[in-house]
Amino acid sequence: MVGTLEVFRFADKKDKFLMAVGSIFACGNGASLPILIIVFGSMIDFMVDIGILQNFLTTIPEYLQSKGFDEDEFLADTTKMDTKLCAEVAAFYNGTKNCTVILTDKVMDKMTEFAVYYCIIGCSVLICAYAQVALWMMAAERQGNRIRRACLFNILRQDIGWFDTHEAAELNTKLSDDVLKIQDGIGDKVGALFQWTSGFITGFAIGFFYGWEMTLVILAVSPALVISAMLMAKLASAMTTKELEAYGKAGGVAEEVFGAIRTVVAFGGQEKEAVRYYNNLDDARAFGVKKGFTNGAAMGLIWLVIFCCYALGFWYGGKLHREDPEDFDVADLIIVFFSVLIGAFSLGNASPSVQSLSTARGAAFGIFQLIDLVTFEDIDR
Repeated sequence: MVGTLEVFRFADKKDKFLMAVGSIFACGNGASLPILIIVFGSMIDFMVDIGILQNFLTTIPEYLQSKGFDEDEFLADTTKMDTKLCAEVAAFYNGTKNCTVILTDKVMDKMTEFAVYYCIIGCSVLICAYAQVALWMMAAERQGNRIRRACLFNILRQDIGWFDTHEAAELNTKLSDDVLKIQDGIGDKVGALFQWTSGFITGFAIGFFYGWEMTLVILAVSPALVISAMLMAKLASAMTTKELEAYGKAGGVAEEVFGAIRTVVAFGGQEKEAVRYYNNLDDARAFGVKKGFTNGAAMGLIWLVIFCCYALGFWYGGKLHREDPEDFDVADLIIVFFSVLIGAFSLGNASPSVQSLSTARGAAFGIFQLIDLVTFEDIDR
């Protein structure tokens, strides 16, 4: 396995520029979802306040009557308000009995403002996500092209004796499959790694800013989220690999039979070869069934952990709000809970990208050895 930076050894200045800009857009894409939660939490808090205020406004006539005030007299002179009536109520009432219309107008103005924020974040995500994938894929394609050229050029200039110890099919596989693995590992997967890392950092930063106590509580169980997500990805990848290997063996049997079909027919081996092919297909089917059970169990485990985190987070958040409603309101509860949850999931989602990069580093080892291979002519020089 080559070093993490060594796998990018064929990147020129333009590729480095594309990767740098793509990383910036990837970080913006990853941070967008936690930032969206801030707007969402503020909107929920506003709706809660409006509901409380609207309920209070509907009870004002009864409240005034219980205190001995006349409603018309109250509307004419709001200075006669009882001290328990806040100034915001008088402002919403605004000297008219039609407080519902005024309240609705204010709600629509505020919701329009939230809608604008959502549109801005959505457009930003569209630009960042497109630039992230496009720039990283362009850089990977350019590097993959150079790797193929360098590898083929160095293979063709080797001494004839070198080909006696190396299979031609093996070399072709390295040029096609191994370079594709490198290209896949240094392409959009690296951009996704920056994206999820940014989401993880931003989510936890927002959580600690809006409520460090609740963040620490959720952080205590967040490893379960990360482990469950990583476990699901690993099991699915392992089952898929075994399934593809089984299908590959079946395909190898079919290719072998079709390549020598005259010999097979001449010796009447059709039934025997069909049985070989069926046996490999049975193995592939068995791995496919196991993959289905594995994916189902892993998905069930993930949702179990998610709902348990929901229960713990909302219970502790409600406890903090009850004990100190001034410093920890509904908006803080929503923002902290979902930001930390998104941060934990982002860390788990970064695992497949790290695995792809590791695969690319492993594939690059053999390819770079071929590129750096010297000939007897080079030694003589």
